[in-house]
Amino acid sequence: MRGTWQTTDGGGGGAGLAVLAVIAAAVLAVPVLTALARVLEVLAVVLGAVAVLAVLAGAGAVVYRLRRGPAPAPRGRPGHIRVTHLPPAAGPAEPLPAPRREAIGAPRPEVHVHFHGVTAEEVAAIIARQNGGDHG
Repeated sequence: MRGTWQTTDGGGGGAGLAVLAVIAAAVLAVPVLTALARVLEVLAVVLGAVAVLAVLAGAGAVVYRLRRGPAPAPRGRPGHIRVTHLPPAAGPAEPLPAPRREAIGAPRPEVHVHFHGVTAEEVAAIIARQNGGDHG
């Protein structure tokens, strides 16, 4: 007797084919799953590196702000005048002192020299020439 679920008289060939397809899928799934695991591993390393860089950048920004000092006061909107109240001056400012003048003339640069193997008369002549007189 034939049931409504049977369409042909075939034997059990369909079941063997299904088992073979499941085994083939399992064999092919191993490399795919291995590759997927590698991709997830690389993704985890990259996300970890980005997180570390974000923390370091935040710490750097905090250190920069602390070393830079307080933020400047806001300037307001363009076109508006900001009035700053200053305390009144204590009195008239003292005049600057007049520049000092040398009594003999313009100051000359100091020269520090060492004479080796030169006699005292030769040193006196060199100094006299340096001072503008001819004592030699």
